[in-house]
Amino acid sequence: MAAARRQLAALLSITQILVTPLGAQEGTPRVPVRLVLTGVQIGRDTIEEAKAEVFRIYQEAGVEIVWPSAGPAVDSAFLVLVRTDDTAVRLGLPDAAFGMAQSTQEERGRVVFIFWNRVEKLAVKYMDYRVSRGKMLALAISHELGHLLLPPGHSNTGLMKSDFEVREFILASRGRLLFSDRQGQLIRGRLEKPSR
Repeated sequence: MAAARRQLAALLSITQILVTPLGAQEGTPRVPVRLVLTGVQIGRDTIEEAKAEVFRIYQEAGVEIVWPSAGPAVDSAFLVLVRTDDTAVRLGLPDAAFGMAQSTQEERGRVVFIFWNRVEKLAVKYMDYRVSRGKMLALAISHELGHLLLPPGHSNTGLMKSDFEVREFILASRGRLLFSDRQGQLIRGRLEKPSR
């Protein structure tokens, strides 16, 4: 009987380790992100899919995204404003820009804008690659938040590439459009020393 209890306890311990997400591990940096829709209507399923995918993308980089709805975390959260693309047009942003991070070379900001009309157009254009509206929204959010958490600029490949092409959407459909290992290190370093 005692042996059976020890086996059961060992099995439960192993199961707990296997089902505990990376973000729940001690020492993993947490990033509160508040998502606000301004002048757009997006289905709840699309929003939940986007949040789950943003969580997964950042989890792969060793960071936990949390979505606070109330309390002190809301005040310190990065703000993601999802709106129509009239701002992008007014600012003369390239057609490929599905968002914008508000920051300067000297100081990283805390607000990103996502242009829903452009996200939706890309989702429709690349629907053959099975990149849903929710996943496309997640790519836009993850990319723009990356601008707040990484040194300025874009990369030649991956999630921080300046303009996505067919290759990136194929990777996205497979859940493989991610931050590089080095970018993950930089993000974690930035979060450990937020004054930078």
